[in-house]
Amino acid sequence: MLRLVQCFMLSLICFLQTGNSAFSQTTSLPVTDWTKRLADPSDKENKWFHELHPILDRFDSATVFNFLSQLGNSSAAKENYFIARFNCIKAEMLYAKNLPGFPNAINF
Repeated sequence: MLRLVQCFMLSLICFLQTGNSAFSQTTSLPVTDWTKRLADPSDKENKWFHELHPILDRFDSATVFNFLSQLGNSSAAKENYFIARFNCIKAEMLYAKNLPGFPNAINF
């Protein structure tokens, strides 16, 4: 019985200490800044689109789709440049975050 209590206490201490280092992801994506960047008509090479894609790849799907929802509801969401770039990044994230086995699913 004493041995069981000791094992339980040791397990409890280990589990409590490992939980302290589990931090959630930070969502430091400024929606207004990215709205302006994606709506910029002088960006002929779509450099902001190509910059946003790797940033969104690092986040989990809930964070990405929350950001995309906020981005789509912004005031500049009615401009043609923004709509085209937003639809491209949204389609890419839908594919990347929802396809089972991604990124190895490309070989199917």
